Amino acid sequence: LSLDVCNCNGILQFCHNVCDLGERMPNEVFSNTVQFLTDFPSEVIVLFIEASIDRGPISWTELYNEMAAVDGFVDMMYVHDGGQWPTMREMVQKNSRIV
Repeated sequence: LSLDVCNCNGILQFCHNVCDLGERMPNEVFSNTVQFLTDFPSEVIVLFIEASIDRGPISWTELYNEMAAVDGFVDMMYVHDGGQWPTMREMVQKNSRIV
């Protein structure tokens, strides 16, 4: 899932370098992600988040706080510790399905 995050007039949003033209709020996107993973328990999602800084700096802490505000999202995140990568099956078994 490739997401472009930007600071649109002081509001963190997902858009494609054009604010107010099909933007999505992080809470909505992260809630939909959790719902998808709940509906399809064998799936794993890779998030690729690209920062668009044309409209101002991105607060990664604010983005993480948006993730943490969605029940279950952070609990499903896989955080790589530098060791060997788990298999997809291991990620599913541990419910670490957001990479």
